[in-house]
Amino acid sequence: MVDFNELLNNQSNPLNKDFVFDKERDDEIMRIAEKEIFSKAFQDEMMTDMGFNKEAVAKLDTDNPDENLLSTKDAPPELRNLIEKQLAEDKKRGYSEMGNEAMSRRINAIHYILGSYPIKSTTFSPANIPEYVNNNYDYFGYTFPGASYGDGLNIKHGTLWRLYQAKNASHIILLQESGHGIGIGGSYTFKETINEKVLNYPAKYLLFQSPNRQSFTLLTWNIKPYGFALHFIGLPNDNNKNILMKFAEELTKTNKNKDSELKL
Repeated sequence: MVDFNELLNNQSNPLNKDFVFDKERDDEIMRIAEKEIFSKAFQDEMMTDMGFNKEAVAKLDTDNPDENLLSTKDAPPELRNLIEKQLAEDKKRGYSEMGNEAMSRRINAIHYILGSYPIKSTTFSPANIPEYVNNNYDYFGYTFPGASYGDGLNIKHGTLWRLYQAKNASHIILLQESGHGIGIGGSYTFKETINEKVLNYPAKYLLFQSPNRQSFTLLTWNIKPYGFALHFIGLPNDNNKNILMKFAEELTKTNKNKDSELKL
């Protein structure tokens, strides 16, 4: 563990009358603190304290994507019951429910575009966009979940949204990405929710619908060092899954094992 007392000497303590602001030193303290918080050891302990199975948690953050899965049996009883109930309800309905506001935020994300280049606004290095996407889609720009126009430009975000419209069709793809999960880059999901694969990576393909009857299809999966989710926004059709799969496979091949170190 990091000895923060060594870093936080007398001059870097704002309570000390001799406090001197040093951006380089203070940024280094923040970088070390964030890495400590997102370290596997810290997160393993946190998840175990929440009631997750210790042995199962220890397998997370591995190069083998199949071992980045937890069973609901490894979860605390309350969470296990909640997941199993949700899966049963989704199967009966034929889709997953989403509130009107959350649905609208995704369907209308184009109205919250903040700019073209998000590199300075994220806590991680955004994924590289494959040539296939650049050749077949027009890029609209980026935003963040919950952002309004003009918001968030001076704040670092851990989740990024980028929007693309197909050149020869009317649908939009909302690419959601995050740069770290369990242990800086190792994310997890539950085996019972998996119903697809992106290349060799376990994935979930879902239809979401809101009470006001808006909908989108979603493909979500994890690789090192990213968590990805692709939203298909447009008229539902039988080809939605194929479109998302092609986008996902190209994105995965381009970014697998890419360095996405946390940054301030």
